[in-house]
Amino acid sequence: MEKLHLFRGKWISEANLEKSLKELPEILKTDLSVKFDINSLFNAASGLEKKIKSGKVPELNKSLVNYGQTEVEATETLNIISRFLNIDFLKTKYTRELGSTEPTVLKRISFKVDIFEAWAPLGVLLHIVAGNAPTVAPLSMLEGMMSGNINILKNSSKNSNFPQLFLKALVDEDKSKTLKKFVYAFQISSKHKELLSLLYSHANGIAAWGGEESIESIKSDAPKNARIIEWGHKISFSYLANSQKNNKDILQKIAWDICIIEQQACSSPQCLYIETDDKEELVSFANEFATILTKVSKEIVPKTPNLQEAAEITTIASLVKTGEALSESKLIEDKNNSWRILVDYKSGLRPSPLYRTIWIKALPVNQIVKTLEPLRTYLQTASLFCNINELASISEALIQAGVTRIMSPGSVLDDYSGQPHDGVYALQRYSRRVSLKLPGITNNISDFTELSTNTIPDEIKNHPVTTKEDFLNREIDDNLIFSL
Repeated sequence: MEKLHLFRGKWISEANLEKSLKELPEILKTDLSVKFDINSLFNAASGLEKKIKSGKVPELNKSLVNYGQTEVEATETLNIISRFLNIDFLKTKYTRELGSTEPTVLKRISFKVDIFEAWAPLGVLLHIVAGNAPTVAPLSMLEGMMSGNINILKNSSKNSNFPQLFLKALVDEDKSKTLKKFVYAFQISSKHKELLSLLYSHANGIAAWGGEESIESIKSDAPKNARIIEWGHKISFSYLANSQKNNKDILQKIAWDICIIEQQACSSPQCLYIETDDKEELVSFANEFATILTKVSKEIVPKTPNLQEAAEITTIASLVKTGEALSESKLIEDKNNSWRILVDYKSGLRPSPLYRTIWIKALPVNQIVKTLEPLRTYLQTASLFCNINELASISEALIQAGVTRIMSPGSVLDDYSGQPHDGVYALQRYSRRVSLKLPGITNNISDFTELSTNTIPDEIKNHPVTTKEDFLNREIDDNLIFSL
């Protein structure tokens, strides 16, 4: 597949890549003085959202299919991105994560002191993404733009050219023609050290996505003064209160979370904990859950693991089966090998080899923190179901253990506008907090908009001023209904 490179919002060829990268320092010096206009992004994103929904960017769908997705999966991926592009979604995220509708304006933090604070971009933000999720690159770049940074994407070859096509469509939708100054995207192999060093040398921040080895490699290549924003692999699980262990509707939703996308998301459960300390009760539950997992698994077309993944599944399953002789574990697997349950009598959280492979373990509430503590920094989502009178104690224990996100079974892939990611706000991590203290000069202002020349919006620039007489003579639509 042809490699596509996006340089300041325009396509460049592979032949011109090195030359363009060597010109980048002078361009960045100029563009770093340009203040990012968030409304240009909002308007462009809204326009692209409408085009995606109406099928007017077929190249995005085609690229996802080339990436290996089915037509259904490609449609779902575009639906996820479209939701993120929605102007209300973006505005809510922007305000919640950065604290106001004008977070980059220096504002007085208290009327009692002459101290002003605001958010400002890091400068140049390099995004290095893994190839396991096609949504990561475009959404990380969008967050980088929302923070006002100039964004450079080092795309994984596994992602095909989808991120570049998406970013080009977004830039083309910008009527102000300013977004292009903030967007670069390259498909450069990790073997091309010289080209990569050119990208690293400009980075004030690096959004690093991937496993521990990948992130350590990025750290070793990064400039010493660059902020490394790590988005490493996380582990998630389900927790079911004993009072709900026979709730078939909830068990079906947990099974769906296990089967959908083959547990590839960080929020997918890799272990199902039952509130019990009884071994026989645990095995009985696992056998019942196997029936439900069989039913749900048939409803979702499976993906075949590669040779390395299949070997890991076989190895783990064999170890669990061997443990049966020592009364340490029990293996329950589908006759067609489409799913497997690993019953473990030890409560410690363990990663799953994925592809519908789930650990089932016992864990009383009073043991949650002690048991999960060793993996505290890796914990992300716990899907929880319990009675309301149990909610406070269980959720508090999960949060104390290190969980950053508690969701309902069946919704672990959902999110909401402004939701923290891995316990932090992305826009804040891509920004820096700045302050100003000049007593005497700033005595009579509350924020720096009072020092700016206001620009009249185009839509009202030529609109006549309404007089009192005009206002009183306005016609009221008879169809309007007012109610108290």
